[in-house]
Amino acid sequence: MADPQMRGAYYVAARDFHSTRRMQVIKPVLLADIGEGIVECEIIQWFVEPEARVEEFSPLCEVQSDKASVEITSRFAGVVKKLYYDTGEMAKVGKPFVDIDIVGDAKKEDLDALTAPEPSKNGASEPLNKQSLGQPYGGQTSENTPTSTPEAEGTPASAPVTNGKQTETTVALTNNQLQMFKAMTRSLSIPHFLYADEVDFSQLYELRQRLNNVLSQSAVEGGVSKLSYLPFIIKAVSLALYKFPVLNARVEIDPETSKPTLVHRSQHNIGVAIDSPIGLLVPVIKDVGSKNVLSIASELAGLQSRAAAGKLSVQDLSGGTITVSNIGNIGGTYLSPVIVEKEVAILGIGRMRTVPAFGEDDKVIKKQVCNFSWSADHRVIDGATMARAAEVVRQIVEEPDSMILHLR
Repeated sequence: MADPQMRGAYYVAARDFHSTRRMQVIKPVLLADIGEGIVECEIIQWFVEPEARVEEFSPLCEVQSDKASVEITSRFAGVVKKLYYDTGEMAKVGKPFVDIDIVGDAKKEDLDALTAPEPSKNGASEPLNKQSLGQPYGGQTSENTPTSTPEAEGTPASAPVTNGKQTETTVALTNNQLQMFKAMTRSLSIPHFLYADEVDFSQLYELRQRLNNVLSQSAVEGGVSKLSYLPFIIKAVSLALYKFPVLNARVEIDPETSKPTLVHRSQHNIGVAIDSPIGLLVPVIKDVGSKNVLSIASELAGLQSRAAAGKLSVQDLSGGTITVSNIGNIGGTYLSPVIVEKEVAILGIGRMRTVPAFGEDDKVIKKQVCNFSWSADHRVIDGATMARAAEVVRQIVEEPDSMILHLR
């Protein structure tokens, strides 16, 4: 029979060994990169609390970036041990956001990819949680309610009585405003070249009326019952990109040599600026070159609907190669659009208006005209290239029947 003292030593060693193994599977899980250069997200709401058990693909939290709200799920089954952020705080991409005591046979490479290295022995990391999980979030969390506007977060709806004296009220930027602030500040490093032209919409006006009469009498793809001018313009831009692919490129700066390069892209992923309840969003219609006007219209309607409901995904808002901004549906004739990061050109569309013009035999006729305002990155796009590309778009819009020649 074995020595009782040896059995006791073996029991202690085995118990300590298993205890060490259990402690080593409690790891900080990193907030994954959700693309498009996003470095931080606001925690909108948590679906778990410490000591809650989660299964694989269970929702952990909902985060809001400058582009969309995203639900973060668990890759493993386990028990939540720590939340690094409270609702309303900004979580850093690539940094820990939750600790999970992982159970089961998780692959080591998967675990390493989702977890942070062990804390330094020289000092503990600073805790980020300052209040309990039970504290309610100040913003709207209903899935059908857009993020609250600045007015809902404390801006006075009407001016207070000030006895004739100037008063100032400080209001924090919303997350959407903050991200726009950062993006537009970075955009200032791009030297903008502005090119504007007047486009005759008369033939497009008539073609659109005829097509809408057809659509109103038949069931068509995607449920589109009425065409706006925008799908025609988006298609015209795509056709111009085949002749001037440099406008579909992006500028890359080598971090080691600081040398600039141009990265050409094969697909025409055209972003469309949309005024949403939470501010400006730019969802993307992917691979426009392979789509006809009707399918572009259908996809555009879907993006507009999801933007209004606050349901745009990261995929909806990522991958753009050039942008079209239609400010004319709100008002304004001329504009100077700001180039979107990782793009070299943007088209701004003004309001269509009816003007008198001279026709055949010098007779005064009515014409529908619209101003197109282009901005281009003057580091890589010269004025002649921008003018020639804009001329292609103008010709196609002014003679929209020519799009038939480019059907695939």
